[in-house]
Amino acid sequence: MTVELIALGHKLATFRASFRSTADEVLECLKDFYEKHPDIHNIVWILEVGSMDFIRYEDAEDIIEFISAHQNPTSGRTAFVVSNDLEAGMSNVFDKLAEIYGMNREVEVFETYKDAHEWAEKGVE
Repeated sequence: MTVELIALGHKLATFRASFRSTADEVLECLKDFYEKHPDIHNIVWILEVGSMDFIRYEDAEDIIEFISAHQNPTSGRTAFVVSNDLEAGMSNVFDKLAEIYGMNREVEVFETYKDAHEWAEKGVE
């Protein structure tokens, strides 16, 4: 049950959330990421089976609120790689919350990392 940065490029980062990740783990990883890489705003999230089991709606709000306060004001892309309906549904919750918080992000859900990476990479400046 971890959240980790697994790949870092010029303007694109990839995170993996494993089985039963918690909101605290997500926030801790994001805090470290934004402190070290404030100019990267295209992200791929690989959500493994069960990674969203412990993330509640309120947790999603806390995560989006944090990202909104720390993201670069330029537009960015977030791609979610999912393997089941729960992870896909939570990805859509994050997308809708980002809209509510006025974040200038494009969000898409994919079944493969290859497709997600190709789409997110198109957003790299």
